[in-house]
Amino acid sequence: MAILSGVSMRYRDKYTARDIALFSAPYLVVYVAFLVFPVLYGIHISFFDWDILSAKKFIGIGNFAKAFRDPNFLSSFAHTIQFVLLSTPTIIVTGFLLALLAIKPGKTGKAAETVFFLPYILSTTVVGTLWGWLFQKDFGLFNQVLSALRLSPVGWLTDPAHAMISIVIATIWWTSGFNMILFSTAIKQIPDEIYDSARIDGAGRTAILFRITIPLLRDTTLLVVILQLIASFNWCCTVSGIESPANTLKSIELLESNKNNLIPQFVSSERLLSLSLEVR
Repeated sequence: MAILSGVSMRYRDKYTARDIALFSAPYLVVYVAFLVFPVLYGIHISFFDWDILSAKKFIGIGNFAKAFRDPNFLSSFAHTIQFVLLSTPTIIVTGFLLALLAIKPGKTGKAAETVFFLPYILSTTVVGTLWGWLFQKDFGLFNQVLSALRLSPVGWLTDPAHAMISIVIATIWWTSGFNMILFSTAIKQIPDEIYDSARIDGAGRTAILFRITIPLLRDTTLLVVILQLIASFNWCCTVSGIESPANTLKSIELLESNKNNLIPQFVSSERLLSLSLEVR
């Protein structure tokens, strides 16, 4: 009987491994063909002087050196880093605070979760248009409120002192809902017995939050940080949508200049430069 059991186990493991391979193969083929290969090939051609029509000429890190000597590129890259440093921690904390509101029992928590998540499902075009009108200097809602309070209007997107903060505000409103869902789902997985034991021992809300909830969300927080960093480096589409026409044109001109004059043979650099459009 033991022999038969062992044979049955090996037979089942064999076909389980085969099924896993068969079901995974289509995804792996697409993943390698459309993600892994383009990335590796992009890295490869970045070391060549190549305009596609002529033969490739190896130039080492010449393309990268030319990029980092260009003042426009360095300014754009600095603004991108500034945006990431400002937005990432703010969006993560906002998402966590929204999750604390969304996990409340009853209809209030469910309604809050729905309302907070709705902005995230909007497209880039909708978000850019909406906040572009809100930030508009002459007749935007924010400046209308300031005018009603007898305050001077603010150039939310035209004044360098306010442009970056304006974009961060729009991004917080747009993307915090996704982090809220991740945090609220993780919080709901924490057993109620842990909280009950803490209350019996006399722990208050603050102690429960900082000594139980936050430590038990360590893995989720790491995931949120990684995803948010990736998202924050892909901010250029929103910026183009909410900037004024003049500034959007400047950004497009900057990108075209970099693509045509800076490193025209570095095909993968177009992706890099598109992530660092300058906010003027």
